[in-house]
Amino acid sequence: MEVVMEVGVLFSSDGILALNKPAGMLSQGPKTSEIPELWELIRVHHPKGCIAHRIDQFTTGINLAGISRCQISYLMRNWHQITRKMYLAIIRNPAWNEKVVSKSLKGKSAVTAFTVLEQSGMFALVQCQLVQNGRMHQIRRHLKSIGSPIVGDRKYKGPKTEVRSGQLLHAWRMEVRLPDDFGKPGPWVTIQAPIPDDFRQFRFDWSHWNEGASGVLEFWPVPSDWHRKTQQN
Repeated sequence: MEVVMEVGVLFSSDGILALNKPAGMLSQGPKTSEIPELWELIRVHHPKGCIAHRIDQFTTGINLAGISRCQISYLMRNWHQITRKMYLAIIRNPAWNEKVVSKSLKGKSAVTAFTVLEQSGMFALVQCQLVQNGRMHQIRRHLKSIGSPIVGDRKYKGPKTEVRSGQLLHAWRMEVRLPDDFGKPGPWVTIQAPIPDDFRQFRFDWSHWNEGASGVLEFWPVPSDWHRKTQQN
């Protein structure tokens, strides 16, 4: 069996999962697509499972999911109150060290805070925090709006790269409030996705930024013919 990619399970508690999505996999896409979908892969392992949110096809990192309607309902009903999301992006060195962008997207409010963590040569590693909302392409569009599109981001005219077929954006760290015994938001837990291999092609202090990464509990392989098989069944 030829494996084209793997999804790592980074966290599992009472039916709530944190999955490490690889670049190139859709969180969820059109049924006619031949690109592997995380939503369908979950169903292979948990027949009633579903993702709680989407990240872009070429963005790597944490995608939350639930194994049944109960967990999905809790996550989606309380989403903005129970999650805090931090991403990493690689851009060309900007003229700023910190920047908060408050710019509406399609008429809806959105705020993102950016902090330069490290610079190496022509490039900077930037922490991106979703302060308000999580609109489609929010981080990508906000960085583009201040003249710093993400390396590899073809849609928003970022600098070209050979290491990934899309934007070098990584859903790095997420804080989540798990439900208590009564189904209400309980204590916070922190989940951190390992730094992906293509990010490591850039000379930043990855040993430091990878500290605290969650261990992989199990891997879900994606064979080259997996998606077509599930469509035919």
